[in-house]
Amino acid sequence: MYDSASTPPSSQILRDEVIGHVSQRSRPVHYNFDPRWQYLQPQQNATDNAAPDQNMSHPIAKATSVSKGKRKVLSSVDVAAPECQVRGFQEMDSTANSTRTRYRVEDWAVMVIDEKMKLRELRRDNQRRYRQKNLERKLSLAKATRQLLQEIKALEKHRDNVFASLPTLETVWTVAVEYFRVFRFGSSPSGPCGQLEFIRSTMAPDVLVNAGQGAEALLAHWRRCSFWFQDVDVELQNLEKDAIDSLVGTTKTSFTITESTLRNVFPHLCGHSSQVGARSLLADKLRNQRLVVAGTVRFVWDSACGRVTSVMSSSDMLAPMLQLVGDVQSLAQVFEHARISSNFELSIS
Repeated sequence: MYDSASTPPSSQILRDEVIGHVSQRSRPVHYNFDPRWQYLQPQQNATDNAAPDQNMSHPIAKATSVSKGKRKVLSSVDVAAPECQVRGFQEMDSTANSTRTRYRVEDWAVMVIDEKMKLRELRRDNQRRYRQKNLERKLSLAKATRQLLQEIKALEKHRDNVFASLPTLETVWTVAVEYFRVFRFGSSPSGPCGQLEFIRSTMAPDVLVNAGQGAEALLAHWRRCSFWFQDVDVELQNLEKDAIDSLVGTTKTSFTITESTLRNVFPHLCGHSSQVGARSLLADKLRNQRLVVAGTVRFVWDSACGRVTSVMSSSDMLAPMLQLVGDVQSLAQVFEHARISSNFELSIS
């Protein structure tokens, strides 16, 4: 009864009431993949295979029923997922988070190990450099020690040559050289007996010196020099024959003026007088100054007894003192009441 030549066979399903019952699609045909759809597939198939209603035997009714079933499933998916599906999503998220956390921990552990390896290598390099420096220092000290030993041997050989070249008859040369060696640094606290023994064995009992006569007077002179001045150093520059029985040695004597020197040798610069201000300025100029004075020592030899009968020394203190104080007037004040003369003769009183 529905067949007609002017009406298409599907005209029944194209009526307005049929088309009006068709619902819009809940999702587009081309959509991104969502893993939740794989959990919904069994439910969707079950819904599609469900038995149709008794009153919907027409194809249009079946299509309408199927569309309603799909819309119901889709709406249920859009609103809320089942509990099992949510649990599955949470497990997937927790697994991914644990995997990322494990990767981060592994990366951090690798970074810490690399840092420790770098620090260990740096410590090894520092220890290697330290051991190398110690080795170089030891080698340098050993080399310096060998050089010093060679210099000592050379000096000893030079000394032996000097003694060998001295005439055996003119023993005054030997006595003069040994005198400057024994009293090179003044009176020795550890060896005064040796110095006194040298004087008695090479000089006459009444030997004439600047401070009087006798071995005790000569030794007392050196004791005062060592006590009043600090770091006394007498260096022999030249030794030559002056007359038949005498030698003259040229010396360079250096010493330091200390507070003890000012009190014992220049007490007037530390006194309490009307000119204490100007004198204290002079004392400040002299304090802790190192003086180098040139001098001579004359040895007179007695060939009859084979001993030295006179040892007279003289040094020029005016030139170095003038450089320290600055003018002649101040220089005169320094030596005005001093216990030492300008030619380095010490006063006993």
